[in-house]
Amino acid sequence: MIRGVSIKNPSGEEYTYELGKPYDTGVCVNDIAGLGPPKADLTVQSVYNMDGGRFSVARAQTRNVVLSLEMVGDNPPAARRQVYRAFPIKELVRMQFLTDSSVYEARGYVESVTPNIFSDKESVQVSVICPQPFLTEKNSFETGRGFFTVSGGFQFPFTNAINKAELQFGDQQRSSSFTVNYPGEIVTGCRFELPMLETPGIVSIYNHSRGTVLQIDMDLYAAIDQKTITRGYTLEVDSRPDSFGARVKRPDGTIFQASGMVTTNSVWPKLQPGANDLEIYTSKSRMVNVFDGAVVYYSPLYMGV
Repeated sequence: MIRGVSIKNPSGEEYTYELGKPYDTGVCVNDIAGLGPPKADLTVQSVYNMDGGRFSVARAQTRNVVLSLEMVGDNPPAARRQVYRAFPIKELVRMQFLTDSSVYEARGYVESVTPNIFSDKESVQVSVICPQPFLTEKNSFETGRGFFTVSGGFQFPFTNAINKAELQFGDQQRSSSFTVNYPGEIVTGCRFELPMLETPGIVSIYNHSRGTVLQIDMDLYAAIDQKTITRGYTLEVDSRPDSFGARVKRPDGTIFQASGMVTTNSVWPKLQPGANDLEIYTSKSRMVNVFDGAVVYYSPLYMGV
C-alpha cells in the first residue's frame, strides 16, 4: 500500500505528502496514476510468404505520472502555491513513493500543473513525464560494487583493548571476477570504471550468466592517441542508454572516445535479475597487474510500485 509521496524540486526543497495526514500540509493525495508497469511498443514486420508477422524490436514507453491533489484545510490558496513550488513546469523533479515494503523513486520533467479553483473542493492535477520508464530504489540511481575477494575471514568471541589492532579478520584483495546479485526486475545497462596502471592490451568484459563478452583493443590507443598509458588513466565502459559508450579519461581531465576500439561481434555488458558472474580479462597480463581495481555501477530497475 502507498503511504505517501515525497517531491524534491531543482532548488533542493523537499515536500512530503502523506496519504493519512493531509491536514499537516493542506494537500490531500486523491490519486496517483502511472505507477504500474509501463506499456511496451512492439514492432512486428509483415512477411509476404508467412502468416502473421515477425517480431522486430520492442521498447518501453516513457512513464507519465499524474497526481490528483486536493486542497484541504483553512488556507487552500497557500496549499496550491506550495504545489506550484514543488512542481515547477519544465524542470526535473525527483519523486519518491513510500510503500509498506520499500521506497521507489522516479525522476521526470513537469509537463503541466492544472488547477481547478472554481470548485467547492479546490484541486490541482500535476503531470510528470519520466524519460526512464522504470522505477528504482530510493537514492540508488547508481550503486557501485568493487571487484574484491575476502580471504582468511573467521568469527569467534574475543576481547581486545580499545583501538588496538591485533587480529586480522579478513584480507580484502582485488579480483578479476565478481558476482553481482542484481535485485531489479528489468535487465539494465551498467558502467565499468577501470583505473589503469599500464596498457592492458585487449580488454574483455564477460558476463558468464548471460554468455556475453565485450572486447576493447586498447593497443590501438597508442597508435591513435600517440600517448603511453600510465597510472592516472581510466577506462570507462558504459552500456546505459543515456551515456552509452567507451572512453578513456586522461590524467589532465580530457576524454578520449574509445567506442571505435570495440571489436566486431562484441556484446555490451548488461545485468539480468539474479546472479551475474562478471569477469575482466586482459591479453597482456593479469587484471590486477594492469588495473588498479575495478568497479561496476548500476541502478536496480523495477517495473512499478
